[in-house]
Amino acid sequence: MDGLRALAMVLILLYHVFPSQFPGGFVGVSLFFTLSGYLVAWTSFKSVEERKFSIKNYYLKRLKRIYPALMVVIFFSAGIYWLMDPMILDGRKKEILSILFGYNNYYQIGQNADYFTKSVNTSPYTHLWAIAIEMQFYFIWPWLLRVYQFLKKTKWKREANYFWLGLAFISVITIQFTYQTGHVMMAYYGSISRASSLFLGVSLACWQWYSDYQEKFLLSPRLYGLLLVFLFALMVFFMNGQSEWTYRVGLLVSSLVSVELIRFITAKTVGIGKYLDIPVLKLIAKCSYEVYLWQYPIVFFFQYRHLDELPLAGVVMIVGIWFFAYYSHGFLEEIMYVLFGKGEERS
Repeated sequence: MDGLRALAMVLILLYHVFPSQFPGGFVGVSLFFTLSGYLVAWTSFKSVEERKFSIKNYYLKRLKRIYPALMVVIFFSAGIYWLMDPMILDGRKKEILSILFGYNNYYQIGQNADYFTKSVNTSPYTHLWAIAIEMQFYFIWPWLLRVYQFLKKTKWKREANYFWLGLAFISVITIQFTYQTGHVMMAYYGSISRASSLFLGVSLACWQWYSDYQEKFLLSPRLYGLLLVFLFALMVFFMNGQSEWTYRVGLLVSSLVSVELIRFITAKTVGIGKYLDIPVLKLIAKCSYEVYLWQYPIVFFFQYRHLDELPLAGVVMIVGIWFFAYYSHGFLEEIMYVLFGKGEERS
C-alpha cells in the first residue's frame, strides 16, 4: 500500500505545482479516498474478527493521526502569512474553524471556491476540503460498520456485502444530479458526491475479507498492470477539472481504476507488491499526510510573491514542501513518542 499512497501523493503534488503539465493530477485524490476506504475497512474487519474493535480507541487513533499535523500546518503558516501581510488572513477565521471541525468542503461550496483556479485567487487552505471528507467518513464509519454487521445477522446476510456498493451507487447518482442541476462545486466538493471512492475501497476490502474472493483478471497480470498504468496516465495528462466529461464519467473511472490498482497490487498471485516496497516509496508514504497538508500553503506563498514565475520555481516549491513535511513529521513523531510511548503509530 505504501507504493500506491506515494503514487497518489506524487500525482497531487505535481498537479498543485505544475497544473498545466499535469492537468488531471487531481485524480490522485480519488486514489487517496479509495485507499482510505480500503485500509479503514480492512483493519476494522480484522479487529472485529479478533474481537478487538473499540469505537473509543478507533476515534482516539483518528484524532491523534489527523489533528497534530493539521494544527501545526495551519497555525505555523498563518503566523508566517501574518508576518508577511496581515491582510492575507482577513476573513480566514471561519475557514480555519471549518477545517478544525471537519466541514471545510461545505465552507468551500458556500464560498463558491473553484478548486481549479490558481490558489492566489482563493486560499492557502483550499485543498483541505479533502481532509474534511476524510474526517466525516472516519466519524460515520463505526456506525456504518454496525449496520453492516446487523445485516450479516439477518436473512439477507449473503446480500450484505452489496451494502457498500449500494452506498457507492447513491454517491454516483448524487454527483450526476448535482452537476446536471448546475451545482458544480457541490458535485466536486460534496461529501456524498465524492463518497463513491471511499465506499468502492470499502467494498473491495469487504469482498476480499468476507466472501469467496478469487484473484482473477481480464488479461495476463503483466498486460493488466500495464493497462491500469496506461489508463491512469491518460487521466493525469488529459483529464480537465472544468470538463463536463470529468463529472459525467471521469471521477467514477478514476475511482474504479484505483480499486483495480489496489486489487492488482494486493493479489498474491501477481506478487508485484514487494517491488513497490522500496525505501524511497516507503519514506514518501510515511510523510504523505504532511506532504499533502503543506502543498497549498507553500504554493500560495510563491504565487502571492510572484515567485512562481522564476526559473525552477516548481522544483524549489517541491523541495520546500518536502522539507517542511519531513521535519514536521519527525517533530510530531517525537512528540507522540513522549506523550504516548514507543508503541504509538501514526500511519
